[in-house]
Amino acid sequence: MIYDVFFTVALLYPAYVDIRSRNIPVEYVCGLGIVGLLWRILFYQSAGWGEIYGICIVLFIFGGQVFFSKGKWLGIGDIYLALALTGILGPRNFLVAIYFAYVIGGSIALIAYIFGFVKKGDRVPFAPALILGAYIALWFGDGIQSAILSLYGTY
Repeated sequence: MIYDVFFTVALLYPAYVDIRSRNIPVEYVCGLGIVGLLWRILFYQSAGWGEIYGICIVLFIFGGQVFFSKGKWLGIGDIYLALALTGILGPRNFLVAIYFAYVIGGSIALIAYIFGFVKKGDRVPFAPALILGAYIALWFGDGIQSAILSLYGTY
């Protein structure tokens, strides 16, 4: 419970900074990721190959988007935030967070475009959507995973 509350409050700052300046405080986010990973290692004994796979997924998905778009779709700060969230959430919950982040971020961007708040080519901050996805995964991720796995009969 302390873990969830701490990271819920701590992740408000990068979302606020990204909305205001379109930059993510990389040092702060890296520190959060290290604290989250250490917390998971010490209290949940869950660090291992899963975290390495999670880092590879982040680098493949987010790094690929940055590389192929030359930084137009996502910025480097989003990669750092995603890596930190992998340490905080763990790889399985991070996949839940990514799914909800893209659904939330895409919906907000579409609504903002329809109502004229953004124009084609404008940059829309993604960190708040990523952090909202992380909140969903932090608080409801285990239940969401159980529901998805029960649909396939593997849980």
